[in-house]
Amino acid sequence: MKQRVELFCPRLKIPEKVWKKLRAYIDACPVEVGGLGTVELIDGDLVVTDVFLLEQEVDFARTDLDPEAVAGFVTAWIRQGRDHNLLRFWWHSHGDMGVGWSDTDHATIDRLAAGTYLVSYVGNRRGEALVRLSMRHPVNLAVDDYPLVVVPEIGDALRDEVRQEVARKVRRRSVSKRFFDEPEPARPAVGEPLSAELGSGGDRFSGFFGRGGKP
Repeated sequence: MKQRVELFCPRLKIPEKVWKKLRAYIDACPVEVGGLGTVELIDGDLVVTDVFLLEQEVDFARTDLDPEAVAGFVTAWIRQGRDHNLLRFWWHSHGDMGVGWSDTDHATIDRLAAGTYLVSYVGNRRGEALVRLSMRHPVNLAVDDYPLVVVPEIGDALRDEVRQEVARKVRRRSVSKRFFDEPEPARPAVGEPLSAELGSGGDRFSGFFGRGGKP
């Protein structure tokens, strides 16, 4: 019988602005190109917070991060008072070729992930990509085809506009009995706009769906 293995891993996110910067680097170079990036653990999620392009020599077949360029980048990073442990993202492109992990890529991952973890990204100008999460301590582990979630940047102006529209158009439905006989919190009367519930701060719909604020 084939055994099933389930992995419970943190989500991997990248803000839309950082994603666009990464894609712009890849689209701007017809041959292979690569660089580093920062990863932070935020609320239990791994978040790619920035990406950087390093000096390098490339061609249509390969891109090798120059150890001296990497060392110089990390040294300058530390001198600026930044935490070098955040440099946990390695990205590179395959130009207009397909995506996959070469022997050179595996060697680079082993070097950059030494003693810790590394998020690796390989993409091309067609928009194809592969992501891998590699660990080297305390065990050697790699998770391929790791999902990368692009977090859209809504912006305060659009957020406020939508909040006002919801306050005008969304009204509270009448319910005959609340779950678990909990006391009814102060809410607008049936048919009144939800503007009072859409003020700043807190879970604006807490209690709206019953216990926990979830349907």
